[in-house]
Amino acid sequence: MKEFRTWLRHLLIGAALLASVIFSMSGCGKEDGKIAVVSKLHNGDAKFFQGRVWTGVEGNLTSFDLHGKDRRTYDIKVNWIACLDEKDLLVYGNSAGEVGMVHFDGDNNVTGNDVILSSRNLLIDPAIARSGEDFFLTVIEVTGNVNNDDPGKENGDYVLHFYSSKDLKKWDHVSDVLHERHNIEDVDIMAEDKAIICVYEKETVDKGRSAICLKKSEDKGRTWCEEKILLAADADQEPACFVKEDGGFCLYYSSDISSPGRSYMGAGAYRASFDRSFKRLGPGQIIPTGTKEGILLYDMAVIGGRRYFLYARNYLTDCDLVIEEEPGGSYEH
Repeated sequence: MKEFRTWLRHLLIGAALLASVIFSMSGCGKEDGKIAVVSKLHNGDAKFFQGRVWTGVEGNLTSFDLHGKDRRTYDIKVNWIACLDEKDLLVYGNSAGEVGMVHFDGDNNVTGNDVILSSRNLLIDPAIARSGEDFFLTVIEVTGNVNNDDPGKENGDYVLHFYSSKDLKKWDHVSDVLHERHNIEDVDIMAEDKAIICVYEKETVDKGRSAICLKKSEDKGRTWCEEKILLAADADQEPACFVKEDGGFCLYYSSDISSPGRSYMGAGAYRASFDRSFKRLGPGQIIPTGTKEGILLYDMAVIGGRRYFLYARNYLTDCDLVIEEEPGGSYEH
């Protein structure tokens, strides 16, 4: 009987520990090396904006604080997100062929939501930038196959449109940055005086090897230089953001280069540095994250003097949302 009681006690303790582990993995919480993990969120695109995380969950705009809590859901349909912090402005695209702009007050309440572009075709991956009184917007219009993943099928028609505005209401089409029979996605733009820098991913098939490319305009987007390859198509590489850093530029991206062919499920987070003429300065450097692989990097931001990363973990299966602070303390951008 004594042995039975001992066995039963150990069984109950084991069951309690197992329940504890399951509970800790089932919602928001901090893991070693991470600020927050929102388990199995199955979200879409995500960005840092106004010190919070913004994403799409079940097609609706959703926001969390940096600890994965204080969740707020808005009745706004989104699939792709871009942000302009200094104007309290979030730009979105959705599967209905709409590009819209949401304005917020200081308490993250919506003060305006305007659809500025619409099409019978799919409009994806909007990006926005500002230089002085000028605002610039890019969006990709897709006809035919979207994110084609079959080498035996014809790719869709991808056109990267460029617009400008003075008041965020009337948008004028200025030019088309490129027109391709490749999958074009994950666009980021940067504006400085009359110069516009546009960075994007180009791939033949979805989840296949992809290049990260750049085009630059010196005349506010009326004409564009020849395409420059920042990263060759050596792996499935997904750009997150392209920022000024250390007298040049830094590209933050995810790549399965250490696990070829595994795409998002084998990818790590990387950064690559470039000089002012976009010459690469050495190989890509792995970013030390608590997750070793299975990363789809969405964004990087410096908040309160600290650098944060936002990514999906195991995007094709669990699709956890992870918010992580870079180790090493404060960072001055």
